[in-house]
Amino acid sequence: VICLSDMNGNFRKQVNPEYKANRKNIKPILYNWLREYLKQTGYKIYEKPNLEADDVIGILATSDKIIKGDKVVWSLDKDFKTIPCKFHRAGVNGKDKSEVITEEAADWWFMYQTLIGDKVDGYEGCKGIGDVTARKILGEIGEYPLYVMWQSVIAAYKSKGFTEEDALRNARMARILRAEDYDFKKKEVKLWNP
Repeated sequence: VICLSDMNGNFRKQVNPEYKANRKNIKPILYNWLREYLKQTGYKIYEKPNLEADDVIGILATSDKIIKGDKVVWSLDKDFKTIPCKFHRAGVNGKDKSEVITEEAADWWFMYQTLIGDKVDGYEGCKGIGDVTARKILGEIGEYPLYVMWQSVIAAYKSKGFTEEDALRNARMARILRAEDYDFKKKEVKLWNP
């Protein structure tokens, strides 16, 4: 299956208007043609209003409501480590890497991303915290449950002069949706709450 981003909206822009604001809003010349071509080729296409393809993938990977059985997320994007799934990361340093991301690991990577942010996507995280400091704050993968890591994230934000609301906004930016984050009946995002 192939997942596509909604062309008309993105819920993260409601959470943070600066989301992807640093990117030029120019699509490659063949972008629209390629989207239509994919829809006509027989591949099963999934796209949902207000969601990016990453979120659609996250929902599909963590639910058996739509696609039953084994699923593998196949992408170049390291952000899929924030989803509990079978993940095949293609082309990492010229090599492919497959791994099973447990819920504990996915939660750790989610909190890690909340701390360090993603400048490419336009959210800063907690300024002054990089890889080494984030790892010290969170401990080893699986060492602490999500609610303990979340308290450590809040403490880190506050130590840098930010608020819990700043931490929550960044967490909502970092979170690739899982099935639990989507209301299937209303077809709406349920923003992450600790």
